[in-house]
Amino acid sequence: GATQAILTAILAIVHPGDEVIVLEPCYDSYVPNIELAGGTVVRVPLTPGSFRPDFAKIAAAITANTVGIVPVHL
Repeated sequence: GATQAILTAILAIVHPGDEVIVLEPCYDSYVPNIELAGGTVVRVPLTPGSFRPDFAKIAAAITANTVGIVPVHL
């Protein structure tokens, strides 16, 4: 189901050398899926206590090699 769909989406857009920002904590299949595709995981922690994204940290993590940001599902 959903885990296969996530893998399929990641394999469709992530290639060796690509970077993907992952907001943590995250679903347990995101990181291995990105690595399986040859991508590099760029971890950005959510704000402790509120689990809100820190947009300044996300912006700082974006590079020319960034191909995606895995969203938060709360």
